[in-house]
Amino acid sequence: MVELRMLAQEFRDESRLKRGRVVLGATPTIASALLPSIIQQFRARWPGIEVVLHDDLLGRALDRVHIGEIDFAVTPSADADDRFDCEPLSDEEFVLVAPKGHPLVQTDTVTLAQTSKYPLLTLPRETATREMLANAYAAQALPFHPSFETHNAISVLALVKAGFGVTFMPVGMLSMFDMTALGTARVAPDGLYRTVSITRAKGRAIQPAGEALIEALREGFQSEKKRNQ
Repeated sequence: MVELRMLAQEFRDESRLKRGRVVLGATPTIASALLPSIIQQFRARWPGIEVVLHDDLLGRALDRVHIGEIDFAVTPSADADDRFDCEPLSDEEFVLVAPKGHPLVQTDTVTLAQTSKYPLLTLPRETATREMLANAYAAQALPFHPSFETHNAISVLALVKAGFGVTFMPVGMLSMFDMTALGTARVAPDGLYRTVSITRAKGRAIQPAGEALIEALREGFQSEKKRNQ
């Protein structure tokens, strides 16, 4: 009898997922890395569910979740904001990127104190990446005065290639770019990380299609973590 009830529940769950719509938010560096492949696999399994992805700066993505414009978001963790429940998915590593031949990429690792001696290129202050870097520098009492800012990661790397300075990028994004003229180094001693989370509004229910996508995100990020171990 228990098995029959479980089977009936599975059929009901399947029927609820034949149609639906999920509106998902993400910050730019996250949206461009692992999300496309996860969404593609999800759509292949559930072709009747429409998935809409909004790529936004962190503050705007969180506001959209709060007011209900989007169902949930994949963002750097917003645990300090009591409007949200955050479920960690993974730790995203950032590495230093500089032109090949630059002193900072002649070894496998580099300290933030070493990088602070060179011009730094970043995304603008409204971004989660910029906030993370500012906090990392402040934690070591290092000056943080970026020389160049641009909203586009491609522009950042173009400026690095041209010799304007160095930058930090998520490891997961690097495969998207031509890195032949660039080198990388991990940040010593323990790496430079931020936590990526599923961010949802407290007390707001998510429809079955959204819950199914959340489960796909859990599986996708977990598989990526295992591949990188």
